[in-house]
Amino acid sequence: MDTPLQTSLSLSSSETNSFIYSFFLFTSMTVEILCFHQDGCPGCEEQRTINHEMEETLGITVTDIDAVKTEGAIQKYALHVTPTILVLVNGTEKERMEGITPGPVLEKKLKKYIGL
Repeated sequence: MDTPLQTSLSLSSSETNSFIYSFFLFTSMTVEILCFHQDGCPGCEEQRTINHEMEETLGITVTDIDAVKTEGAIQKYALHVTPTILVLVNGTEKERMEGITPGPVLEKKLKKYIGL
C-alpha cells in the first residue's frame, strides 16, 4: 500500500502573503513573444529558424510580424532594425533583442518569462 507523502511548511503570515502574491502574479501573467521581420532580410530568415527551434524546445509560440506590412508596427514598437524580438508581459515590453539573437541567448532570456 502506498503511503502519501506528508509535508509541512511553516511560514509566517508575511511570508505566506508574499508566496501567495508571487504565485498569483506568476500564474496570471500573459507572455507574448513577437518577432518583427521584413522581406529580403537575410538575418530575419536566420532568426526565423532559431525561433522555430525555440518553439519546439520550449513549447512556446513566437508570433512572426512583418514590420513593414503591418500598419503602425514600426512606430508602435519603436522598431529600428529587423529582426527584433520583443517579450511582452501583460502587454508591457520586458525584453528587446535587436538583430540576430543566437539560440542559447534567446533560450536563456525566454526562460525568465515562461517559468522553465
